[in-house]
Amino acid sequence: MLAVGIASLDSQTLAFLVWIEGMTIQSNLSSLQPDSSVPVRLLSLDVFRGVVILAMLIVNNLGDFATTGYFWKHAGFIAKTDGYASVQYGAFAAWWNEVKTAEAPVSVAFTQLPIWKHVTLADYVMPGFMLIIGLAMPYSVAAGTAKQHGALLIWLRVLKRAAVLVLLGWILCYFRDQFALWWRDATGAVALKVICGMDVLQLLGVAYLVSRVLYALPAKPRLAVAIGLFIWHWAVLRFWPQGDDIARGTFTAKQNAISVIWAMRSRAVHSPLSRTPSASSTLRTGGSGAASTRSLGSAFTGRA
Repeated sequence: MLAVGIASLDSQTLAFLVWIEGMTIQSNLSSLQPDSSVPVRLLSLDVFRGVVILAMLIVNNLGDFATTGYFWKHAGFIAKTDGYASVQYGAFAAWWNEVKTAEAPVSVAFTQLPIWKHVTLADYVMPGFMLIIGLAMPYSVAAGTAKQHGALLIWLRVLKRAAVLVLLGWILCYFRDQFALWWRDATGAVALKVICGMDVLQLLGVAYLVSRVLYALPAKPRLAVAIGLFIWHWAVLRFWPQGDDIARGTFTAKQNAISVIWAMRSRAVHSPLSRTPSASSTLRTGGSGAASTRSLGSAFTGRA
């Protein structure tokens, strides 16, 4: 049964599952039990990691996608409601009107709440992993300190973890997006190229490295940097130029700042196989968002 379950996973899911397990193994508490040499594990972190992994397995292996409920799939973009200044105000207004007219208002109030309807379980999986890695940092640092590891060894391990994620992402994306298409092409129209782009695993690796560097700062400056990264990410979405005929701050499924930047990156590497990010990946794969989430996770946990 375990072999069947592993075989059903997509390659990036399996790679990240292995990596996060190795990361958590390194995240033992530095304190030891009085009569044992076995490190004490943070049970809540292990339980949360298991819950997030379970959610990841569910949303990545849905089966019949067409008949699956919306809560198990990534949420799409919300259409703007006329008469409201923002999409968010319109979504909550529509929800409140539906609650007032529903036969079962309590049920509707919960199931149709925009925070669930427009941000689904699938959308919480990647942020959950980012939070786990951020929360694990203090314990990983404390464990290294307790074992009297030198600074050079600690940072070499940090670089190794980040490099493994980026390298795995490159390898998997190469075989999925480039080699597989070239191999299956019978017309000779697809050229074989080696392009090192950015996808989920690569972004996680870079964000982990940045967050680990920021963790070396004291708690208050670290928190300030995390908040600054959130503001910077919002500013990019709100003010990045999207063309002469498109207003800055436009945020729809087909037109938004991230898709414009992604297209610029695609043209820069001349990749015929580059993919336009989906509505969910546009929101989930921003490197600054990943770094700030992890920085906030570690900022509130404290340092050894």
